[in-house]
Formats: sequence, structure tokens, C-alpha cells
Amino acid sequence: KMRSAIDKAFSKVDWLSAGKDRTFYPVGGAWRNLARLHMEQSKHPLHAIHEHTIASEEAIKLARLLARQGKSSLAGLQYISRRRRETLPLGALVLARLLRRLQSKNVVFSTYGVREGYLFNQLPEEVRRQDPLLVAAAEMAEREGRFGDVGAAMMKWCDALFPEESDEERRLRLAACHVSDLAWREHPDFRAVQALRRILHYPLVGIDHPGRAFLAYTVFLRYGAPADSKDARQAVALLDERWRERAILLGLALRLAYRVSAATRWVLDHSGLSVDGKVLELKLPDDGSVPDGEAVQRRLKTLAQAGQFEETRIVV
Repeated sequence: KMRSAIDKAFSKVDWLSAGKDRTFYPVGGAWRNLARLHMEQSKHPLHAIHEHTIASEEAIKLARLLARQGKSSLAGLQYISRRRRETLPLGALVLARLLRRLQSKNVVFSTYGVREGYLFNQLPEEVRRQDPLLVAAAEMAEREGRFGDVGAAMMKWCDALFPEESDEERRLRLAACHVSDLAWREHPDFRAVQALRRILHYPLVGIDHPGRAFLAYTVFLRYGAPADSKDARQAVALLDERWRERAILLGLALRLAYRVSAATRWVLDHSGLSVDGKVLELKLPDDGSVPDGEAVQRRLKTLAQAGQFEETRIVV
């Protein structure tokens, strides 16, 4: 009876065919609980509903399974909201029938809904055009960085290491530079792990799970944690080889940048990295304010090894 009622309702909606091979974004508490169940069953590395992505066929299989469950069957699932257990099977059935009709490519869940969309539409157009990830990252840095936001200066400081990158790669690199001083107040022994966990679970938008893992792993390495640390398994599991290598290279570059500059903008503006063939070159201010001591040379060599450079050079 419910299937017939749902199909009859959808038959009156003339725009559903426009969803073919596109992304469907479910909104609502029942569907968010379905996402939570999928993360538990699939042992997804990151427990964050926002931007959790499932192939449509996989979502249909899970939704059909849930649609056949009674309230008592769901009672033992602690990660399902108690007040949603009664309506979840019906919500799952609606989703399964809808996805069959839409023929969408995948399903991306959102923690936001109609209210947030309404408020977003009330914002001035110039605000709506801003990148929500970069705005949030810059605000975090301005609020919590030692000397405000030095993200743009950090970005320029290591530009030479990333000569060819897509718009999305550059965007995420800038976001990582913004939040790279997030844990400076923490005890040195715990800065890397605290930064990792905070970025993984901070309510950022405009970023998917692999992108969030890239930011977290980059800043984790910037604080000196080893690349193969068990603490970072959750983030590394979401990264392919290219993104993992980029995180390592950027993390080591930021670690060197902070050693050289101590997050002061003047030093960042008067120093930086450059590449001359297979030589990685570090430029320091010419006033002697930054000595090229053992720590600087060691971090430069570590960075050069990660970037497969044959030599290093320090110039003043």
C-alpha cells in the first residue's frame, strides 16, 4: 500500500527525470539516520554525515532493507535516533522509490536543510558567491592564529613546490595554509593529534570527506607527526596516493615555514621557497633575522627528499 501511494505521488512530479546521472542531496532527519547507519555498516573512516557519499544503487539496497524492518528490529541500533526508529522504514521506502525514478548517479547527504537554505537565500549576492570553506578557514585563523590569518602568505611562501595544480587542489592548499596554526596553544606533545581530530570533525562546508582528510593530515604533519603514525589512519584511509603525497609535501613545507618565520608575516614576505631544476632553494631575509641553523637545514633536507629534489640551497 505504501509503495503504491509513494509511486502515485511521484507520478505527478514532472521534473524527476531531470535527475538522471546527477547527484541527489537528501534533506531530513530520517535520511540522515540512514547515512549514519551506512557509515557504521561500511566502517567508513570518518563519522561525519555532511558530504557522506553513496552510489545510488548502494543507497537503494540499504533503503529497501531498512524499509522491511520494524521498530523492534531497529531498537538495538544505538546510532539510530530513538525518535526516528518508527518513521525510518517509511523514510527509507520513500528514498528507495525516489532513487529508482530519479536514476541519479550518487547520493550526498547534508546536515543542513530547508531552513539553512532559506537563510542562505536572504544573504546579499556578494556573500552567497563567497567560498564557504575558505571564508570559514580564514575566520578560524584570524580568531585563533598567533598573529591572525597568515594563510595567504603561507600559500605564496610554498607556491614553487606546486607549479601545476587544479583549481580544487589550489583551493584546498589555501584552506590548509589558513588552518595550519590552529593548535599552537596546545601542549607540544599533543598539537598534531588535536589539530587532526579538530579539523576532521569541525563543521566545515564546501568540502567532501577526502578534502577534509587532506586538510587534517597536512596540519598533522606540519606539527611534526610521522607520516605513518597510527593516529592518522582515519585520515589516510580517505586519501588516494596523489593526495597523500601532496599532504606530506605541503605539511613538511609548512613545518619549515613556521620554523623560519614563527608565523610572523614580515618574515614570510621576505623569505620563501624556489625551485631550480633539481635544486630546492630556501631564501632567507638579508638582515640576519633568521639564522640558517641546524633545524632549518634539517627540515629543508627532509622536504627536499619528499619532493625528490637532489640538492638544497640556502640563500640570503
